[in-house]
Amino acid sequence: MVIGTLNEGPLHSFLKDYYSSKNSKIEVSVGKYVVDIISNGAIYEIQTGTFSGLSQKLNVLLQDHYVVLVHPIAASSMISKKTILDDKTKFVLRRSPKKGEFSDIIKELIYIPKLINHPNLSIEVVIIDEQINRIYDTKIRRKKGGWRTINRQLKNIIDIKRINSIQELLKIISLDLPDTFDTKQLSILMGKPLSISQKLAYCLCEASVTKVVGKKGNSKIYSRII
Repeated sequence: MVIGTLNEGPLHSFLKDYYSSKNSKIEVSVGKYVVDIISNGAIYEIQTGTFSGLSQKLNVLLQDHYVVLVHPIAASSMISKKTILDDKTKFVLRRSPKKGEFSDIIKELIYIPKLINHPNLSIEVVIIDEQINRIYDTKIRRKKGGWRTINRQLKNIIDIKRINSIQELLKIISLDLPDTFDTKQLSILMGKPLSISQKLAYCLCEASVTKVVGKKGNSKIYSRII
């Protein structure tokens, strides 16, 4: 077992293989951290979960290395549920109503807003079809039983988009940022829920693309700097 792969799920493993070549180094120690891949002088970090808690590691790595942060977003998911009753195993397969899209990356960027424009960082968003495997576990939910996710499996890569700056993010989501705006206006322009526009507004401000210039009621008014 290679260092760092013990708790690695199939989705993470597939993406690591996808971004590796025969000359790549896998699970390499860089200072006090272990990184997924070093290929052609760049570090590739596969992050299938939240970016929460990632900023400290990135801040250290970005001082001396170019980092590509890879994050999958599921455009569609099949959910496989496994139950074992009287020594009989039963599988039920259904399609999840949840559909992810590229703009969902904004939910994670709030954890690293000051790094989005870092010259040594690129964020690669991989849009995928996936299968989520779950098993019925009688030990969870206060011993009443419930469904527990075992792992995620990649079924197909639909698209890949790379973000090298917050300006590129705005271009990909086709957002022409006004000179001044509040989050309600931003929500309408994006065609997304207010929760998403609020997160984007926070990222823009932290990345020094905009600044707060006033308030209208309870809403902050933002103005473009660049």
